[in-house]
Amino acid sequence: MECMEYKNKGLKQIAEKFNIDFHDIDDKFPTNLETICESLDICPEFAELRDGMSGYFDAHQKKIFVNKFHSAKRICFTIAHELGHYTLGHGSSPRDEYKNYNKEQLANEYAANNFAAELLMPNEAFTQFFQENIKTKSEQSTFIEISKYFCVSEQAAKVRAFNLGLIDSL
Repeated sequence: MECMEYKNKGLKQIAEKFNIDFHDIDDKFPTNLETICESLDICPEFAELRDGMSGYFDAHQKKIFVNKFHSAKRICFTIAHELGHYTLGHGSSPRDEYKNYNKEQLANEYAANNFAAELLMPNEAFTQFFQENIKTKSEQSTFIEISKYFCVSEQAAKVRAFNLGLIDSL
């Protein structure tokens, strides 16, 4: 039997690494982070984290700690970002402010951000949704719609659009 392709490349990466079938949630938005976490036996936990800290992954406890004071959309991105650290094999590491990271830590953060963006806003689906909406709405209205559809912040949507070459500046 031929293996079905995934439209969501982040989901595909998790599925292949951990040998889990996620076809039932592929190409459905917002991405079902709860199903992914349950399948990986990872428990997100809401916590009071210091200012500026969105979350972190503890490999020993298999927990993603997220800042309970952040918005739901920010929490979704944080969980996807921490799933990126797990999937990409970054393990547990103390998280600090970006200005204090060395080159390897910066590269890991960049990779986890890209992973989260692809998991929550897959290239093909994002581009199609953006192009359909920009025809009839202002850029601002388009990003509001994207934010709702993919359950991400407007800023995350703008960064994704910029990285995909859909807009010229942030």
